[in-house]
Amino acid sequence: MHKTMALIIYMGLFMKVFIARTSEVDDKEAALKFISDQIAAEGSLEKNTVGMLCCHYEFVLSGVAEYIAKNLPFPVVGTSTTLVGYNGAGNEDDEYNEGQFRLSITVISSDDISFTTVISEPLTPETKADEVCKKQFEEIGKQKLGIMMFPNIILTDFQALLDCATTYTKAQIFGGSAVDDSPTYIENCFVFAKGVAYRDRAVFLFMNGNINPHFSTIVVTKDKYLKGKAIITEARGNEIISLNGRPVTDFLSSLGFNLTGSKENAINSAVMIVDDGDGDEYGRSMMYLTPENHLFVGGNVTTGATVSVAMFEKKAVLDASAASTAEMLAAHPDAKVAFISSCETRHVLLGSNTFDGENMLRNQLGGLPFSLAYAGGEVCPSNASTPENPINRIFNQSYCICMV
Repeated sequence: MHKTMALIIYMGLFMKVFIARTSEVDDKEAALKFISDQIAAEGSLEKNTVGMLCCHYEFVLSGVAEYIAKNLPFPVVGTSTTLVGYNGAGNEDDEYNEGQFRLSITVISSDDISFTTVISEPLTPETKADEVCKKQFEEIGKQKLGIMMFPNIILTDFQALLDCATTYTKAQIFGGSAVDDSPTYIENCFVFAKGVAYRDRAVFLFMNGNINPHFSTIVVTKDKYLKGKAIITEARGNEIISLNGRPVTDFLSSLGFNLTGSKENAINSAVMIVDDGDGDEYGRSMMYLTPENHLFVGGNVTTGATVSVAMFEKKAVLDASAASTAEMLAAHPDAKVAFISSCETRHVLLGSNTFDGENMLRNQLGGLPFSLAYAGGEVCPSNASTPENPINRIFNQSYCICMV
């Protein structure tokens, strides 16, 4: 039987936030007791309460995650991942350190915030993603904050679904896709709602009322950009066909990339930075070359956008994440909780130092409760987004942070 971590709590003026967690991946009853005892120790909850569950996918395969979600006295939504990070976990000198096998529930309780869950229909590549939840989004109307969770990045056009949510709720939306550590990153990916783990649905948690979220997203700092930019002169969905009027391979070769074998393998040592001209930049993974020698990237791109390429390695990733976190802390010192969605590729780059990302967060955030989940696609308002004009995107190879 695994031990559980101590509870962390922060009391705000308008909401109570704490994180309950366990490393018990085999015994359902024991895991539920660990979580329930931590929740009970905090006394009475406020009028409205929700739990945001995040766990290693082994908790889903063993049935523990669903059992906990079904038996707590408030709604639970969530996602599976390769590593859950939170205050106190992963320290080598911590007697409760249990490695990667962790489950956490961030409990948010408030009299002033309402919580609404939206669950999609089963999704396939043929799904009209811009219509599947339209009625539900219309019914709930305007919201302040959304959390979007989906099982894997290639199941359907999740950007279209995200755009639909933005249109009808006007919410700034954060979140990410589930991910695993299989060769494809998508074999055991789940999201949770109403006590059920789904492989084929998207889940949204909306929050409304007295809440003021803040966001930031970064790939790497600009000093890691390679010299040379190009204009997308032809693109189709996720495929870049030509840059500067020439085959996309010409541009990549000019930067020194050896494309041998790239038809099967992503170019993980670098990331494409896209600028649509709206004052914001976003990352796109360079996933593979199609048989036509088009570059397939990890999300939609548009003709006319400017692209750069940046080097992507461990130090660059940690430096960028630390800079973004420090900037957010300085700007929002009264935050009650931080949610972090970070690309699984950033996690892979840590190699054997798998806990370095959360150790960095623990050192920077101190006692502020935080929940870190690695993702296959990160959802965040762009840096050009405002509450009045939300611009929500699915990012690649990015570090996204939400402070409330």
